Amino acid sequence: MNKAYLQNVLRKKFWVPHQNDVRIRNCPKPPPALVLVEKLLRQTDRMNVETGIVVAKRNLPNVEWMLLVLATLTPNDEIFGKSYMPPQKVRKDSIAEAALPDDPVFAGLDDVFAGRKRGKKAAVNLFQTRDELLE
Repeated sequence: MNKAYLQNVLRKKFWVPHQNDVRIRNCPKPPPALVLVEKLLRQTDRMNVETGIVVAKRNLPNVEWMLLVLATLTPNDEIFGKSYMPPQKVRKDSIAEAALPDDPVFAGLDDVFAGRKRGKKAAVNLFQTRDELLE
């Protein structure tokens, strides 16, 4: 939030909920910020109002504010339900599944990282050659 944003709010170019209109709802497991921004922009597009949020610039408001606005606009949204589970992030289980670039510097590292789980320290010296490791 900066001075220009606040001036646009005062001039009523950007919409924000008025303090008297705000509704508070519990959201025990909030979704990621990008999901909240999409929901918020969909609702404000239906109302034909501008919020000043530009996803391309990545100037996203904080999650608490977006939850407050969504609770005000759509209090019965699925994210406020007891059974709501946010989408899971896709993660690699091990380093061995990550693809290494086709650069000669990285040649042979697939064997070094094979079977090693993320977060554990390497037991081998990464600067050894593949032949030294196999001996």
